[in-house]
Amino acid sequence: MGELPKDHQRANRLHLAMLDMQDARRYLDAYAELDSQSDGLKAELSHTLRETLIVAAIVAYCRPFSRNQSPGQAVKKLSIDEFWWITNNSTQRALHVLIITKRDTFVAHADWDARSTEIVELTRTGVKRTFSVPDVMEGLDPKEFSALALEVEKDCFYQAMALQHRIHTEQGQAG
Repeated sequence: MGELPKDHQRANRLHLAMLDMQDARRYLDAYAELDSQSDGLKAELSHTLRETLIVAAIVAYCRPFSRNQSPGQAVKKLSIDEFWWITNNSTQRALHVLIITKRDTFVAHADWDARSTEIVELTRTGVKRTFSVPDVMEGLDPKEFSALALEVEKDCFYQAMALQHRIHTEQGQAG
């Protein structure tokens, strides 16, 4: 398959990003459902399942903003700076940065500042360590996260439609 024109590559990434935002919202909806009906689950299991859903939502949300391998078929990544409604809303911009930071420092990676360990006691027969435990929920409101993902999804749709209209128009003029 040959390399697509840049507008077509961007439209492809935008459409994939819409699916990523739908995934993120689906995980966040499941989180809310589980959170409201966790009475029948053991507390530890409920906590683990909710944390898993938040981690999945973070990963899905961050996909379009992280480098992807898609040579000649889709742009490698999107920049939040290309999403006018979000970059001009300081609350949503800050939430986006928080989500990306969580992904980059301890959800998908293990940066030392976020995930570290230290020897507390070292004996001939064992080692005791402490571990940092980053809080995936710190500063993160699932409802606000879902609203942000919806805004990104809508913006992706509008941008993709504009690109597709331009591609169609240019093809009509060339033909």
